[in-house]
Amino acid sequence: LRRLRREHPELRIVAAGCFARLVGEAAARELGADLVLTAAGPAETAREVVERLAPAGDPGESSAVRPVPRATARRRVPLRIQDGCDGRCLYCLVPRVRGRPRSVPADEVVARVERLGSSGVPEVVLSGIQTGAWGLDLDPPSALPELLERLLAVPGRPRLRISSVEPQYLTERLLELVTGEAGLCPHLHVPIQSGSPGLLARMGRADLAPALELLQRAWGRCPDLAVGFDVIAGLPTETERDHEATVALLERLPLAYLHVFTYSPRPGTPAATLVPQVPERIAVLRTRAFLRTDERLREAYRARAAARGRAEVAVEYVDAGGCGRGTSERFLPAVIVSRGVRPGVLVRGITDGLDADGALRVLPDRGAATG
Repeated sequence: LRRLRREHPELRIVAAGCFARLVGEAAARELGADLVLTAAGPAETAREVVERLAPAGDPGESSAVRPVPRATARRRVPLRIQDGCDGRCLYCLVPRVRGRPRSVPADEVVARVERLGSSGVPEVVLSGIQTGAWGLDLDPPSALPELLERLLAVPGRPRLRISSVEPQYLTERLLELVTGEAGLCPHLHVPIQSGSPGLLARMGRADLAPALELLQRAWGRCPDLAVGFDVIAGLPTETERDHEATVALLERLPLAYLHVFTYSPRPGTPAATLVPQVPERIAVLRTRAFLRTDERLREAYRARAAARGRAEVAVEYVDAGGCGRGTSERFLPAVIVSRGVRPGVLVRGITDGLDADGALRVLPDRGAATG
């Protein structure tokens, strides 16, 4: 915020969401925000921005608020189906700033997916703070696999992807759907944070063993299931043995990628006062070790995907050479080797190795929806 204000004094800056709720209006304004929205959701935030910051006249003509281009609106779209968290992770502020778990009712999710499908969106990413906990707070309670089954039955629906699922919410039925349904991307993102049972227990995290057993069975059914993990280096009390346990786990699993984070204390969380804290230089070294593992995992998975034979790509943009680029069903960057591709379509085809940037090359099937 400070840098934006200093480098672009003409900007009108809005602070909203978790950050605004956490620091409060006075602090956000002191940092440079013109407008602070501490309670509004996305739709309310957009309305307030237009009403309070756009100049008189057509807000579409404002430099601050422009309509979303049609091409952008037709690409992969995140759809929030859940918000809030009841976890007790010692290092996390999310429950404080996002509140209790709240699920969007199934009928509303289905209606939104139907509208997105009818507007030509090729992929919908089902997202949430605890996406896997969807439905547990509804009356009567439901579960994410039941929602997926309803969505998969929607005529003309887009391709579906799950954004992330906490380990404790992985179930046999969920994995059966992810590995067995053509309309659901064979991809899971699982925030494990550590592979050390002792460290997970000290951080208030769930036992990882049941999730790993389910994933091993899923890989047995679908060897090229794309699974990515979140890991955090340098959590408080993390020992070298804890770190080595995590590295060993990551190295022995057929993962597609890692998202690597270095722990930084959040004021007001129990973890911020735990001792011992990991020295910054040690945390950085452990982060680099995770990043080296991530590089090896990505390279190996890309090679397996290239040899697989087929891929389905949601085209997001056309590059300077006229080829469509986007994301495969297994969450890999991909390029359609054709100059007749437009953004916002799903293209199926034969894999043809990797390009110079490591993207999956895909030769579209004859008659594929490329025009």
